[in-house]
Amino acid sequence: MVKLKPPVVSTAQLQGIQSVARNRQYVVDEIQFNSQQRTVTILAKPY
Repeated sequence: MVKLKPPVVSTAQLQGIQSVARNRQYVVDEIQFNSQQRTVTILAKPY
């Protein structure tokens, strides 16, 4: 079990994600967890 400490995404990164996704829906294709680097990678494409 890996516990991610907040913030996982910085405020600036979150605002960037929100600005891209504001008027679009996305489908998540893949979610990868890297326990050594304590990262989460999400691959998504516009719906």
